[in-house]
This record gives sequence, structure tokens and C-alpha cells, in this order.
Amino acid sequence: WVYPPAAGAPARGPALEGVTVAVSRGARVLLTGGNGAGKTTLLRLMGGKHLVTQGSVRVLGHDAFGDVTVLNTRVALLTGDWSRTVATVGSGVPYQADFSAAFMADNLLRSLKEEGAYAPEALDARLARLQRALDIDGTWRMNAVSDGQRRRIQILLKLLRPADVLFMDEVTTDLDVLARQSLLAFLKEECDTRGATVVYATHILDGLDGWPTELLHVRGGKVAYYGPPEGLTPAEGLAGFEGAGQGARSGSLYRGVRARLQAEEDEDAAAAVGTVRATPASEEAAQLAKAAPTAGYTGMFGGGGRFDRFGSSSGRQANLYG
Repeated sequence: WVYPPAAGAPARGPALEGVTVAVSRGARVLLTGGNGAGKTTLLRLMGGKHLVTQGSVRVLGHDAFGDVTVLNTRVALLTGDWSRTVATVGSGVPYQADFSAAFMADNLLRSLKEEGAYAPEALDARLARLQRALDIDGTWRMNAVSDGQRRRIQILLKLLRPADVLFMDEVTTDLDVLARQSLLAFLKEECDTRGATVVYATHILDGLDGWPTELLHVRGGKVAYYGPPEGLTPAEGLAGFEGAGQGARSGSLYRGVRARLQAEEDEDAAAAVGTVRATPASEEAAQLAKAAPTAGYTGMFGGGGRFDRFGSSSGRQANLYG
């Protein structure tokens, strides 16, 4: 899959290529990879945010983009971008008007009850459960909350509808340690009790040992590994991979993923050796060097040229330290 180029810009390379992944019901998939590896693009494709070839991306048996109206009530995409478009201001405006968290939650709750797809008592219980898990005070005003508190409210509103599939892209960055662990526990319970499926992309790996059932690692827009977390090993040709296969056994998922990323970076660096040519001194530069006055100047640490930081016009070096 390729992002369309801007007008007049050269064609781009593929953001994703040859990606084939089948995620089972109830799985908790941790999506890892370096910056620019394709994690966000993959989540947005699965979340129906990009036009794709009919049938190339399927979620719950439906076309991710073509059947978005069907999937809209069954799939939730949570990203770090929680904003709105205001006609007189533009897009990307954060939700920070003077209304409370309870006002937003109650309005959404009433809308969900009117749909009639969920038992009203179940929705009430779910709201109370989310408020406890995220430690949200309903009196919080949107124009007077921290980034972390605003993120908690966003997550509550996104999770209030019981989705079958959750795609999460770096939504826990602003959360403190307690809120993040409480959210992960909530998501685990959702998978275990309702059979929900979670695909969670993050660079914050501490505290995640034992949480994911699968690990999906992408590199350069391709799937480099998909399987149990403890099975993460270096790809062919990635030498010096310390802690290979120890993601779960060593008790540190962080160490396993970090070692994999380091191995990939080392391989990329090794492949780049010899591809960048050094620029030789030009003939003009050589002639200028020959013509440059040398009297009274012996370099930065000996002598003092006219414009030498450590010297003077008389050729005597001025000691910087006295």
C-alpha cells in the first residue's frame, strides 16, 4: 500500500508491502517496530481510514473500508489524535470547551441506549467500571484538565461502546503508571470475558510482560515476526542479537524488543557502508589552501593567525585561560 504523493511530488515507495496477518478472536496483539516501520499505517488500514482494494483488508469478515458502516459499531480505533474541526479555526482543535467529563459521558450513554443494541443496565455498569478503571472524576472540566486526564476521558468515550475489535495506536503515552496498568487490566478482562480482540501499538514496553498473547513486529512496511512474544528472534542475517527468544522467558519483553530493534539498526548501518561516497577536495579549494597566508600561524593550538580565535594579528597566541 502506497500513500498518494502530493501534486508534483515524486512517487513514494510502499508504506506496507506483502503484509498478511490473521488475528484470532480474543487475542491481545502487541504491535512493535521502529519509527516509520508502518505500525500506524497498518492500524489505520485495519480501522478503515484509508481506501484499499476491495477485500484486501478484512475485519470480522467485512471489508475494512467498503463495509465501514457495518464495522463502525463493532470496531474502535483509538489514536493519539483526539481533536475536531472548527469552521473558523481549522482542523486539529482539541476538545477543551467548558463542559464536564460527565456531560460528555452521559450524552454518549444516552445515545447508545437509544440505539437499542445494548441492555441499558449493562451500559450503566460499563460506564461505572470504566470510570473506576481510569479514575475519572465526572466534574473534570475539559478546559481545565491535564493532557493525561483528557486522554483518560477520550479512552472512556471510545471504550463505552462494547467493541469486538480495538485498534490502539500509542494512546497510553500520556497516562501515568497506575492509569496505564489499570487500562491494560481492563483490556485483558475484555478479551477473556467477551472475546474482544486488541491490537496495541506502543513504544512503552515496561510492565507489559505476560499481557500480550501475540507479538507482531514490523520492519520497513513488512511483517518481520508474528507469533508468541517469547518467539521473537533475529531475522536471517541479523547477527549479534542478544536475548533472542528471551522476550517472555527472561521476564523482560522490553529487552527482547529492544535487542531486535538494535540488531535491525546495526544491519541497516552495515548495509549503508560504502554507499555514501566521500567528496574529494575540489581543485578550487586546493588552490585556495595554497594561496592562504601561513606566516605567524601554526594552527589552533600553536601560533596565532590574524583571525584565529586563540591568536592576535601579531602572530602571538593568546592563552584562552589566562
